[in-house]
Amino acid sequence: MLNFSKKYFPLFLLLLFLFLIFARLEKELVFFEDALQKNSDIKIPPKQPLQEKFFSTRSGLTEIEILLGGGKKLSHPEEVKFKLADENCAKVIEEGSTKASFLKIKDLYALKFPKITDSKNKQYCLILEYQPLKSTAKNLQIYRSDEKIALRPGYKNASIWQDIHELSQRISQYKPWFFKHYFLWAIILGFLVLAILLVVVLILI
Repeated sequence: MLNFSKKYFPLFLLLLFLFLIFARLEKELVFFEDALQKNSDIKIPPKQPLQEKFFSTRSGLTEIEILLGGGKKLSHPEEVKFKLADENCAKVIEEGSTKASFLKIKDLYALKFPKITDSKNKQYCLILEYQPLKSTAKNLQIYRSDEKIALRPGYKNASIWQDIHELSQRISQYKPWFFKHYFLWAIILGFLVLAILLVVVLILI
């Protein structure tokens, strides 16, 4: 029994390693529309919510990145609240907050939430509110792009395999021909096959 366990231990480690990789990919893989751009900044007075509506261009909306900053000093632990709501800015879908004593010039906040499978071509509302502890607090600065808050939606596909497929397509835009699409898949599958064969050889020895 002990010898059996020792033989199959490498295979167990390989399967555990692959499982952890796929679990990490499932959690972290998010695809954004465009790079964040900033033209100027907006000043948000304390306790006066700012609302910004935007359209989701595809299904699987799961994250929104917002570009804060301007070198604004805050008195810790003053809070900036974020809410994702429906198109009427009434029904809150998800909310989050960040606390900081200083927001850097390009301080990026990511509002993450469970994937919305039917988000394609729907309008949503992002609500920001600055809540200082002192009544003498100054305004919060936040960047904007084309007269709108500098934000970008992030999406996930219906399955991890579709996420990996889109990742391979995006990688292929910047890699040489032997890393493009099917070649990239062939390299990945070849690596997995060699890893499994190596484990089998170790078991048989």
